[in-house]
Amino acid sequence: MNDKIEGLLAEGRALLASGRLRDAALAFERVLLLAPADTSARFGLDAAQSASAERERNLDERLAEAEMRLEEGAHTDARALLDAVVRDGGDSDRAAALLDRIPIHPGWFALRRSDGEGPLLTPPAGSPSGRSRMMLGAVCAALFLLLGAAVAATWDGLMRRLAQAPMPQETSIAFSLPPGPRAEDQTIAAARRLLEDGDPARAVALLDSVHPHQPSYPFARQLRGQAERALRQPGARR
Repeated sequence: MNDKIEGLLAEGRALLASGRLRDAALAFERVLLLAPADTSARFGLDAAQSASAERERNLDERLAEAEMRLEEGAHTDARALLDAVVRDGGDSDRAAALLDRIPIHPGWFALRRSDGEGPLLTPPAGSPSGRSRMMLGAVCAALFLLLGAAVAATWDGLMRRLAQAPMPQETSIAFSLPPGPRAEDQTIAAARRLLEDGDPARAVALLDSVHPHQPSYPFARQLRGQAERALRQPGARR
């Protein structure tokens, strides 16, 4: 039991150091379920929750700043702030609502100096960029001519090959079997059967082997809560 607790504590500290605050809190909560008086787990859980609250406060401040920039007409700055908030895990619904308020100006693909200024003037036909486009068009036309000549030269041979009867060839068909269930899914299914058979204690022990980094961990947590409630019932098998 001590080795398991130490492993969960180390996992929680690593998750906390990497910024995965929610997973770190879950790891420390698992320790407290096994050892409610563990001070290291309580300290780690408090640190994860405090850091999470600080992150939420910071994201809310950045959302408020983006809204202020939007009201000032600095649409580019507001969009950059909102993109950063969504990327860092902020309130995506509120960010989307603010993004909807950024107007789309006519000439979507026109070059612009900055928000609030008009599009750059189109270069005249005699400018270097206009001559470059003319040269590019001439090169493309020459390439199309060369391609047409190559197709015409090989057309007769292509038609003769198409007219020939196809030669039978052996083909091999590879069938790919669907991937089997993940190990953690099998563990959750076994725990569910134990819970249905009236053995919630073994179900809890089995669900503890599912770790936060595995995709099915939220389902394991939900089923573990059901098993813990069953353990608290009078006459439960322990």
